[in-house]
Amino acid sequence: MSTARLHSASRPHAWVILLLVISTAWWTGCETLEVDPFTPEVVVESYQIAEKPMGEVRLSRSVDINERFVFEEQAISGADVVIHRLDDDGAVMHTYRLLEDTPGVYRVEEENEPAVEPLTRYRLEASIPETGEEISSETLVPGSFELLSVSADTATFRDVQPTLSLTRSSYPDRQAVYVFSTEAIDLAEENLTPFYRGIFDNNGNLEDLRIANSGLLNEANFPLAGDGTVNIDLPWIAIAFYGLNRIFVSAVDDNYFDFVRSQDAQQGGPGFSPGEIPNVLDNVDGGTGLFASLAQVETDIIIRCNPDVDSRCPTEEP
Repeated sequence: MSTARLHSASRPHAWVILLLVISTAWWTGCETLEVDPFTPEVVVESYQIAEKPMGEVRLSRSVDINERFVFEEQAISGADVVIHRLDDDGAVMHTYRLLEDTPGVYRVEEENEPAVEPLTRYRLEASIPETGEEISSETLVPGSFELLSVSADTATFRDVQPTLSLTRSSYPDRQAVYVFSTEAIDLAEENLTPFYRGIFDNNGNLEDLRIANSGLLNEANFPLAGDGTVNIDLPWIAIAFYGLNRIFVSAVDDNYFDFVRSQDAQQGGPGFSPGEIPNVLDNVDGGTGLFASLAQVETDIIIRCNPDVDSRCPTEEP
């Protein structure tokens, strides 16, 4: 199953969060056991991070479930792409035009890249002249938050979890929902933690496991300090490699929240009803994928192997 990866040199670490896409097993929900003929769809992938420069937009086409998705092979060139900043009533306040930087990858053309504003709504519009297809999606950016402290900069795997103290993000009409993502700095097969070692194919690519994530974490599940800050323990499931890991904590918008929780239900996770395979909620009109936004903080933590839980600890710690 193919996984989309974000590379720090060219793509925002919001995805660091969205490694979940792209695989058409997840794009195509079904309501009956009968399989409809496959029809390629336009796939959107874009992440707007509060207070960071406006993120790129990637356009491609989905592939049949039996095919491996390779973005470069499915990239859509020649599209007209804009992002509108909206006011509280949905009126357009400013329009940013994006130009194609590499096949299928579109970036803002303005000299001074605009910063994404927290608690602001943005609308993506993309048209493909060659086919006449029109794509649109809106996102409301979560409120910014700060990382106040980390209980430890070095931790032993599955021992005492490092605790991150955060100011609270905000989102209209619901509590904040977070995702922990980790980017391993030193990729080596001997540094894999037990769970990820178990799923790694020796013929695979370690790069596919560079980024791991925790899934959705509701703020209500974590204790609030007297000053209103929230304390969240680093989930071990987000650690794929021993050694230095870059930790990202992201508060996610409704688009990302809906996509992941409906995807979990498709795969038999929380919210799954036997006999029912719900469609993934992608909130993209005219296509599929994810136009999402988030607020994000980051820190570095070294993870040491624990010989009490892993009999194959590296001879030399990374």
